[in-house]
Amino acid sequence: MKKNILAATLAVTTMLAAPVYAYEFTDTIQTPVDIKSTGKAFRSSQQQKDVTILKVKLSEKELRALEYRTPVKSSKRSFALSRMPASIQLGMNGVPVLDQGRHGSCVTFADSAAINAILGKGDYISQLCSLELGTHLEKNGYIPSGWNGSWGPMVLEQMMRFGVVSKEAQLTKSCASLSEYPLKDKNNLGNEMALTEYKSLSENINTKVYWTHLFSNDQVFDWKTDAPAKMQEVLANVKKAIANGHRLTFGTFLILQEGCHAGACASFKASKDTWALTSNLETPPYEVGGHELVITGYDDNAVAYDEFGGKHQGLLTLRNSWGADAGNNGDYYMSYDYFVKYANEVQEIIPVK
Repeated sequence: MKKNILAATLAVTTMLAAPVYAYEFTDTIQTPVDIKSTGKAFRSSQQQKDVTILKVKLSEKELRALEYRTPVKSSKRSFALSRMPASIQLGMNGVPVLDQGRHGSCVTFADSAAINAILGKGDYISQLCSLELGTHLEKNGYIPSGWNGSWGPMVLEQMMRFGVVSKEAQLTKSCASLSEYPLKDKNNLGNEMALTEYKSLSENINTKVYWTHLFSNDQVFDWKTDAPAKMQEVLANVKKAIANGHRLTFGTFLILQEGCHAGACASFKASKDTWALTSNLETPPYEVGGHELVITGYDDNAVAYDEFGGKHQGLLTLRNSWGADAGNNGDYYMSYDYFVKYANEVQEIIPVK
């Protein structure tokens, strides 16, 4: 255990020593997705709801760097990957699908969901309390609160440094005088929660979980002609982490298109539940969306079809935070080539043993 705790400390120290800003969030975007008519949080007749993604404005230099990352199409698998199972699905260990509502709080929801899966206690961590502490840290420092955008390493570091508050404590004792997350009110960002109040409710998770970088977002725009190969290595490491039983959180750019669900234009198990790289997405626009999700599995043989009938073989399985009435009961998918092109950070979440 001491070895793993040391590894966790080193992972956090490495994160703090490296830059974590590679692009800037300028706002949030409300975009509609189709939902099941039985969604509990909405009227049975409602067919769509708005979900929130982050607005990212890219510079000319950043656009050119992303263009380098268009993957070279190949049907061959490397020898190292050929020895891995063709499909592994970890699921979420009983953690229900979460819903970030009208806020740009996807990072907090993704990171807390991934840690919940390790803790094995279901819907355990309070996102509200973490975000309210984030408000305090933003007011007194230089990091975003998480309500309208953040980065995976920042939120994970906050949880490792200050602990987490349980949903039970949120509901019974309240956090900064609030006990319910403001699901539908995008203007309600909770209240500022001071460190002293947070500490009185929080618990340490450093003996239970740690994390490490697989792909830091300060690398997003560094690679040029070798970018596709390097991103293929990142994808290979993602699959190895899953094979080791570890879920991952990751950030991705989303290219919004009319008729798609926040850039998801292909279908695997449900209509438009898959982000896939089509030819019209190979050149990104100046303004893109940003989102954070949990990677829970992969399948080399899974095939999604885009609106033109194109086939996209090889999919990552993702747990989203848009509620169980979106996507495939809350899950979404991403083709390997889309990941290679547009992933912008990856963190491996690891249980302490």
